[in-house]
This record gives sequence, structure tokens and C-alpha cells, in this order.
Amino acid sequence: PNPGPVCLQAYDWRSDQWGGRPIKPNYDDRMMLWTELEAMQKSYCAYCEAKLKSDRHIDHFVARDCFHGALVNGQKLTFEWSNLFGSCGHKDCCAHYKDDADNPYSSYNPTQLIKPDVDDPWNYLVFADSGFAEPREGLSASDYQRARLTINVFNLNHTRHVVQRKNFFKSLKDHYEELLFDLGLKNYDDTFETDENLQLYLDLVEPRIIDFLAIIPEYRSAPE
Repeated sequence: PNPGPVCLQAYDWRSDQWGGRPIKPNYDDRMMLWTELEAMQKSYCAYCEAKLKSDRHIDHFVARDCFHGALVNGQKLTFEWSNLFGSCGHKDCCAHYKDDADNPYSSYNPTQLIKPDVDDPWNYLVFADSGFAEPREGLSASDYQRARLTINVFNLNHTRHVVQRKNFFKSLKDHYEELLFDLGLKNYDDTFETDENLQLYLDLVEPRIIDFLAIIPEYRSAPE
């Protein structure tokens, strides 16, 4: 939502710095930012889509140094609402990793990244049952490069992500097969090509799968 939390209007990139002492934005304003970010992101990390926890972090999508000091459209985006996202607090992926000097992709151009409030990541990325994030098939050369760069810059294939995604997919697949068996649909055509089979699936299986997903998804991307 624009223009974003009104508290940001109290700060000016030309005279204020993010952080510092006293801290800017102040505690109350940061809580207001988090209220908006959590509502927008449904309490998931904007990048890896894992649930946000106590070590969450407000990230500047375009880093505060703005291409090592250059301006974007004549200004820095330090207090620009469209430049702020809620990220998990892991040091080896997502926001912290993106701007770490040890990140081999830290010289990235942010305009080439998939920006989750502008671009639909689902159009660019696939989360396979292997647990890995990969560029979606059929992308143009430029979109493929954007997808690959985004995966690398945010380290979306960190071992932790891969293992947790893979485990979630396995639990989903096992539950799905149990449902088919319990409902007597195990011997039906798995492609559900006939109207009868499709309707049975929609009436009996899909609602139970949705209920199951509402209970256990650690990763927002997995249910999709």
C-alpha cells in the first residue's frame, strides 16, 4: 500500500541516517513499520518466504549506500516505503547476506533483481520437490539472468532452505497419497482427466490438502 506508514514522513534522507544514536526510525516508528510489513507479507520473509521470527530484519532492497553512494532518481531510498521489506534474520541468506562483503555476488545491480512488490516471483522461480529454487523454464535470456541472480544474491539455495523445503514437500506428498487411499481414490486415473474424477478430487481431496497446508507450511512458496 502507498504512501506507506505516515511515520516515515518525519525522516529525510538528506539529514537523517538509518540507525545511529538516538536510533532512527525510533522504536515506536519501527513497530509501526513492522505492523505494515507483516500485514503486507503475511509474516513471511520477503525473500526466502520462511516465517518471520524474533530475529527479523527491516531490509533496504536498494542498499542504503545506493550503488556505493550514487543517488536513485536524485535521492537515496533510506526512508522510501517501497524500498523496505521484512526479512528473516539469518546471516547466510536473504537481506543480511545480500549486502555482505563476503557475498560473491555483492556487486549486483539491484535493478536486475526480482523485486517482490513489483515482479511476481512465481513468474520467474520454481521450487522443485528436490528443495532447490530454480529459474522457471521458458524464460527469456534476460529474465533467466534475473532469476538466477536473485537466487544467488539472496542465497535461496542455502542448505537449510533446501533441506526444509524438501522435507515439507515429502510430508505433503505422503499426506496426499494417504488421502487418496483413505477416500478410495487411489486407483483412479492420477491425471484426473475425466470430469467425474476431477470432480471427486475437487470435492474430496483438495479441501483436505488446503486444511493440511494451513497447519504446517514453514515456507509460503511450498504450498503453491
